[in-house]
Amino acid sequence: MKKWKISDVEKFQKVPPHSRAVKIPKELPKGVQHIKNHLTLLKIPFVQELKFHSVRKFRFDFAIPDSKIAIEYEGLNSEKSGHTTLMGYTEDCVKYNLAAIDGWRILRYTAVNVEDFANDLRELIENKRK
Repeated sequence: MKKWKISDVEKFQKVPPHSRAVKIPKELPKGVQHIKNHLTLLKIPFVQELKFHSVRKFRFDFAIPDSKIAIEYEGLNSEKSGHTTLMGYTEDCVKYNLAAIDGWRILRYTAVNVEDFANDLRELIENKRK
């Protein structure tokens, strides 16, 4: 085992505190991973956490900016879900209304209906081509 020297300790102390701790990323919810996997497999260019409004800080979970398609995964089962409170739900309504006014089409999913995502996306893209 290596013995610590004073110089070793001094080097460590010079490192900013925020760089010492390594954050372990949380595992993505299965529904979010499902959406991400399908977009990747279908080779559809997408952006995660797209800030779509110039004033409000609203973000889409996933977006296909070229087609103005937004994909939202409503994490109703998580411990910190604001979607289930009156104010959280109201903010979601404001977000979706602003997006619709700006011409975005929004696909919304929960753990129950996320399996429909790939078919819904194909149908939406095909209908746009017609």
